[in-house]
Amino acid sequence: MKCLSIFLALTPLAQAYYLPGVAPRPYTKGQPVAIWANELNSHLTAFTYEFYDFDFCPTEELKDELNLGQKLFGDKLEYTPYKAEFGVELECTELCTKTYSGDNKDESKKLLKIINAIKNEYHQHWIIDNLDVSFGFISADRLDKDTKTHFTHEFRLGFPLGIPKAYFNHFNITILYHTPETFHFEDPDVKLIVGAELSVDSIQNCKDRTNLVLKPPTKGSSQTINYSYEVHWVESDIPWASRWDSYLKVDEAQVRWLSIANSLVIVLFLSGMVAMILLRTVYRDIARYNRLPTDADDQDDVDIEETGWKLVNGDVFRTPRHPLLLSTLVGSGVQVVGMVLILLLFSFLHLLSPLRRGSIMTGAIVWFVCLGAPAGYTSARLYKMFGGEYWKMSTLCTSFLIPGSTFLLFLLNNIILWAEKSRNAVPFLAMLSVISLWFLISVPLTFFGSYLAYKKPKIESPVRVNQIPRQIPPLPFHMRPIPSIMIGGILPFGAIFIELLFLLSSLWGHRLYFLPFFLFIVYSILIIICGEVSVLLTYFQLSLEDYHWWWRSYLSSGATALYLFLYCTFYFHSSKGFNGFANAFLFFSYSTMMCIILFVMTGMVGFRVLDVSSSDSVRMYIQCSID
Repeated sequence: MKCLSIFLALTPLAQAYYLPGVAPRPYTKGQPVAIWANELNSHLTAFTYEFYDFDFCPTEELKDELNLGQKLFGDKLEYTPYKAEFGVELECTELCTKTYSGDNKDESKKLLKIINAIKNEYHQHWIIDNLDVSFGFISADRLDKDTKTHFTHEFRLGFPLGIPKAYFNHFNITILYHTPETFHFEDPDVKLIVGAELSVDSIQNCKDRTNLVLKPPTKGSSQTINYSYEVHWVESDIPWASRWDSYLKVDEAQVRWLSIANSLVIVLFLSGMVAMILLRTVYRDIARYNRLPTDADDQDDVDIEETGWKLVNGDVFRTPRHPLLLSTLVGSGVQVVGMVLILLLFSFLHLLSPLRRGSIMTGAIVWFVCLGAPAGYTSARLYKMFGGEYWKMSTLCTSFLIPGSTFLLFLLNNIILWAEKSRNAVPFLAMLSVISLWFLISVPLTFFGSYLAYKKPKIESPVRVNQIPRQIPPLPFHMRPIPSIMIGGILPFGAIFIELLFLLSSLWGHRLYFLPFFLFIVYSILIIICGEVSVLLTYFQLSLEDYHWWWRSYLSSGATALYLFLYCTFYFHSSKGFNGFANAFLFFSYSTMMCIILFVMTGMVGFRVLDVSSSDSVRMYIQCSID
């Protein structure tokens, strides 16, 4: 309690600063301001380019230091040739001139690469003071025709206009700065950068502002591109802690709240069903068995023949098929759920954020490997309860089955990226770092957790299992294994599919996504619905005298991943791009990795809820029957 009180007391202090651990960088007049560029990506393809893969104006070789998460995401920050000094205005600054002759094969290839990148809608990403340079565009509402300005953290390399292409070669950079009041610096004249906006133009040069269009090179022709830029400084009243608000503004808040409201209706309906079953049916039967017998009750017991779930007390704790695989999946699910909960908690405290580039991926990897002990403990404890004897094999499966399958897909993706010479291929040293964390931290912790579990006594069922399995009567179609599993997965998916659209748009549409509040609500709803669906379907299953509930409880909620894969397939076919085998392979392999993670997470929740709640009800009934 003392630690909890200290944590609660420190929570307001953590919220008082937007990004704890990230100090603002002060600037004085004339101080250089670096302008970085991230990789160039497109909504139409999964492959990216580095900034200097194109024939832009050269500069000194300088790259930013990247963390593990940035390397796995394929980020590569490079210093651009655009110079800026704090508070110094630049007007019509010519940077360099590039000339491409159609008679020169190498120059023609460079020009064609730019033209093809414009055709494939490649976008640039610039960064100033760890802040994405925002590009504003105006749109009109369809109903009231009011114009609105939207800001994105990317801008096109050019714009296709038929055969010739408009190529943006002039950049107007406006940097917003703020005089700090809440920060105390030794120099009172320091300023903080709170915004960076960009407008682009396609012109011959900044003095002759006639339109510039790029045409494919031909024999005897030449193309000249003049690069230029401007830098302007504007004082703003935006505080440094709120400088990301324009990026994180939720335009679709109404849609998300409507989706959450619909999901809450599902939760209330399922909660009512669970309450009715547990309170009115199960506990009523238990109370009838617990009350003192009378002559009338004895006569009723003679007249009433027991049916339904009351008849399977000798088979309900029968060891399921493939106990090693089931215990392994449950243990891996504990590892994934724990990782997600910690990431959501840290996101609430703004310790993990996409604003701190790569921090979320780094945190996910670190916490996943550190949670190897709970995973090994859970799987070994469950496997021992099932009567398993090969605890070393159980531990190895927990250590390598789910992490190994996702890593194998990730490695195959990286091979495709290397073969296509894409710049978002993960470097070898980053891959080696992940393998080292896996083998040197996660695997030993998993063995340690398994050792602690096998040192404890076996969990015994409250009743002896019948030697001869009870015959299961014919089941109605909707309660057979496959239909019931499909029914169980559709409700959790229906509660989260709107948020999944935004997640897919962030992953493949390169949109900024950082809404821990919405994500936490949706995640909580998903957990609740998975648990309630497993309780309901297991009760209906036992009522039909089908005692094979172990796997069914896991798969009924885990089937949410199947609907996610179908949804990703629909997203793939409805998108404009992703042409070619390599793009399709990357998309579906990453989608498969997401589905594996969702499968073990939701399956574990459904299984553990049954293991803790529904099985306890069965235990109570059995114990009352014995007494």
